[in-house]
Amino acid sequence: MKYKHIVFDIDGTLIDTEYAVLHSLQETIRALSGREIPCSELKFALGITGIDALKKLEIKDISYAIELWDKNMCKYADTMKVFDGITGLLKNLLSLDYEIGIVTSKTREEFAHDFCQSGISHYFKTIICAENTGIDFALAVWGSHSKHIKADYFLERPADLLSAIT
Repeated sequence: MKYKHIVFDIDGTLIDTEYAVLHSLQETIRALSGREIPCSELKFALGITGIDALKKLEIKDISYAIELWDKNMCKYADTMKVFDGITGLLKNLLSLDYEIGIVTSKTREEFAHDFCQSGISHYFKTIICAENTGIDFALAVWGSHSKHIKADYFLERPADLLSAIT
């Protein structure tokens, strides 16, 4: 066994949150500034922290904007779905005695709002949020729009992780 511990990101890796992230961000910007930005122009926000996305959008009160964005995300909870193949992969990894965890750029509060209702949180013993991060990185290509993200492994489908770690 090449690795003992496998860590996952959430958005675009375990959970398809693209619709929720983009539409809640669009709604947040509209509420804060009155600007109407098409979701296609907000895709840059996928894969970076909410704070970084809001800075790029030149939002002044980042703290309030994050709070509003989290509130807006809750409205789209029914659009967030676990990617096909993920539950099977997690069960398989546990049966092979891997320790699995989460490392995410989400804050602990965002994690609680966005992930806990997914039905897969019980698989993870270790959860590291934005407040504490680091490690080898595998990009879940199935949920990423940016092929320019630096990664050690590029996974086309969830099952590809098994071949990368053995």
